Amino acid sequence: MQSPAITAGSKRLADRLGLTGTDAKSAATIIPALVTISYGPQQIFEIAEATDNKAVVKCIECAFWNNVQAKKITDDLCSSNSHYYWEGFAKAINPKLTSTLVKAKPRGDSLCEWVF
Repeated sequence: MQSPAITAGSKRLADRLGLTGTDAKSAATIIPALVTISYGPQQIFEIAEATDNKAVVKCIECAFWNNVQAKKITDDLCSSNSHYYWEGFAKAINPKLTSTLVKAKPRGDSLCEWVF
């Protein structure tokens, strides 16, 4: 499970960068931006839907997943940590927000997808 300190630190970084907001649409912008800062420009997200009440984010290209695959690591190091990070960060943005990982490459899906 992701540490609350990690998501709180990410929230502080987002605030310093001017990435603010408290709704689902804001979360769909803020969280992928910070993941991209961490993993680089090869990380590609698409916001499929974004309203104040619901947002859908798809990870089209994932640097972490590609690295794991290149190293032939078969354990799911990705979806469990990703689920808790996105959920924790959503709660840091707004305690009423939730994040659900509905698709994940390690689970056999073609991409990862979160719904806020």
